[in-house]
Amino acid sequence: MTRHQGFDIRVAPEVKEQIRQLGLQRRRESRQAVSALDRLAHEGTRAAGASKLRGLDLWEVRAGQIRLFFSPVPRSRRIAVGAMVVKKTKRLRMARLRHLESVTHRWRTEVENER
Repeated sequence: MTRHQGFDIRVAPEVKEQIRQLGLQRRRESRQAVSALDRLAHEGTRAAGASKLRGLDLWEVRAGQIRLFFSPVPRSRRIAVGAMVVKKTKRLRMARLRHLESVTHRWRTEVENER
């Protein structure tokens, strides 16, 4: 029996900077974001807190108040994390989600072209 090696998580530079800034202000939430990335690396789209958003070609993983938006790269074991939001309201509006989807897809295209 073989065991899969996990997933290659590619995080956009903007998201890395957001996590770093978050670590300077609120360490707990920063650790939650890093933990969510680790879960994605081990389990992919089956990770705890990961779900596909209805009506969009976009996935999210939850970590406390933080939402990391990602998209699996086709024909590979890569996952492109393209956006992060600290969610304090009950619901994100569809216009905001569509913007996050376009940002994430732009990053996924860059990751896909790295081959």
